[in-house]
Amino acid sequence: MIFFNDPIPLERPAENAIGMALAMQQQFAALRAAWKKRGFALDLGIGIAQGYATLGAVGFEGGGSTRASAASPTWPRACATRPRAGRS
Repeated sequence: MIFFNDPIPLERPAENAIGMALAMQQQFAALRAAWKKRGFALDLGIGIAQGYATLGAVGFEGGGSTRASAASPTWPRACATRPRAGRS
C-alpha cells in the first residue's frame, strides 16, 4: 500500500498515483511474460482510492492486521472477483 500526499504534500496526488500505476503496468508486462514461460500465471492488480485514511492496529492480542480505513474496504471485493494466480 502506498500513500501519496502524506507526509510530503503533493500538488496533484491523484495524478501522481495514476502515473505510477500506468508505469507499473508497463514494467510488469515483461515480468508476466517471463513467468508465463516458467509455467506461472501471474498478474498485477492496482486500485486507487482517494480520501482520508486512518491507520492503526486492528485485531486482538497475539494477532491482527493493519488497515487504512479509506481504501481497505474495497480491496477484498476486488480480489474476490479476480482469478487466483498459479501454475498454468
